[in-house]
Amino acid sequence: MIGAGWFFVLCLSGLALDQARAQTTPRFLAPTTDFSGGSITELSRRGMHYEALQTYIGESDPADLSEQLALAQSAWALGLITTAREIWDDAFAQRGFEGIDRARATLSRAIMELQEGAYEEARALSERAAQDLPPSELRAQFWLVIAEALKEQGAASMAEGYYKKAVEEGRGAVKGEASYLLGECQFRLGRVNDARYSFASLETTSHYTAQALRRLAEIDYQQRNYEGVLTWIEEGRESFPSEFQDGWTGYTLVTALLEVGRFREAKKEAAALQVRHSEGDGWVALAQAALEARLAREVYSDIGETTE
Repeated sequence: MIGAGWFFVLCLSGLALDQARAQTTPRFLAPTTDFSGGSITELSRRGMHYEALQTYIGESDPADLSEQLALAQSAWALGLITTAREIWDDAFAQRGFEGIDRARATLSRAIMELQEGAYEEARALSERAAQDLPPSELRAQFWLVIAEALKEQGAASMAEGYYKKAVEEGRGAVKGEASYLLGECQFRLGRVNDARYSFASLETTSHYTAQALRRLAEIDYQQRNYEGVLTWIEEGRESFPSEFQDGWTGYTLVTALLEVGRFREAKKEAAALQVRHSEGDGWVALAQAALEARLAREVYSDIGETTE
């Protein structure tokens, strides 16, 4: 049964939200004209979080477990963090609430704590839950929460091990996210070769592939592997055209083309960069300077050969 402490908070927050709704409608709130009769769980699932809370306030019966979990999610979505914590605490106190359902609810709570900067709490919740789970995608998500908490606490070297666990046990989107975050961790630790492997392991369908390609181009640029830079940028422009038209990409491409002797292509890319961005853009200026510097070297080289 849900305690009375957070019920009072809901009543007060409902009044405040009613006043706020008169001026604006947040993106997570659906119109209020057609939600009567919907269950709390269904309203929450549909993203009608305000309506879910208002429906509970209007009911006389206590919420059951599924409704408590839905209400906690809705309170979280509305930014009522203390309320969400109290609802979850009441739910976790119920007898018989065990197994996978409890683990999934714990994951939601741990993610909320991570987002709120309560890193020790996020880690503690995740570590306890992970101990009771076999290797699985669900456990991989707990490893990710722990890794992210450790990273935020400045313990990147410790976080790396948990990212690796998440990669090993995760699948699909979870594995892709873990691989990318592992690469970022290794990159910041200065282990660029390990980071390169992690970034290159992402599937092309991952939401993080475009970011990984940019990191790969950056790594190869730092290591003066200009053919590699061209490969990653070309792949990025082919697969993610809108994300590889920025100033940094243009400048990096111009300088890489110059380094491998493809002067005409570099000149063409520099001209295209000027069209896409204003002349005051720093990357445009740097690309033009690199082009002019190479042209000057070519001219002086020719003069030197003719005077010998």
